Amino acid sequence: MAKYLVFVIILVVIAGGAYYFGVQKNKAAPIVSPSALNSLTSPTPQASNSSEATSKTPDQAAKAFYDFYQDCMKNPPKAALGQVGNWCQENNPNITSTFVANLEKGDVAKEGADPIVCAQQPPESITAEAFIISGNSAQGKVSEKFGPMTVEPVLSLLKETSGWKVDNITCPKPQ
Repeated sequence: MAKYLVFVIILVVIAGGAYYFGVQKNKAAPIVSPSALNSLTSPTPQASNSSEATSKTPDQAAKAFYDFYQDCMKNPPKAALGQVGNWCQENNPNITSTFVANLEKGDVAKEGADPIVCAQQPPESITAEAFIISGNSAQGKVSEKFGPMTVEPVLSLLKETSGWKVDNITCPKPQ
């Protein structure tokens, strides 16, 4: 009788497990909207709240811009597939709404260079220099190290309600 009881208990456990895993397997996957999926796969801004973002200085905003861009280029989200450079430019939380159009006016990309770093390869390091503030705009240089060579693009920033945002990058003319 004890063997029969053990056999029945084992049979119930196996049947219960099969039912449980069968039900779990056949459950419909939740529907995720593209915007929700994009928020899961997109890099997140450095600032965790709006007061932190508005308290950034122009050089800190420039650093946040480049940090986001470099991280995005190294670890692109799925949404950027086939268009990583453009996606990382357009979805950077540290840009103005006119940034992409301003970059296109510069024609750097037409010459084969990345208009963010003014080169074909990513720099070894980027350092934001001092920015000169004039009202709601600021301008300054960043130093991009490429081995023994340094490139110094000029960044133009605008102060918006959410803080300083990069509005344009002017690459130096090749020597």
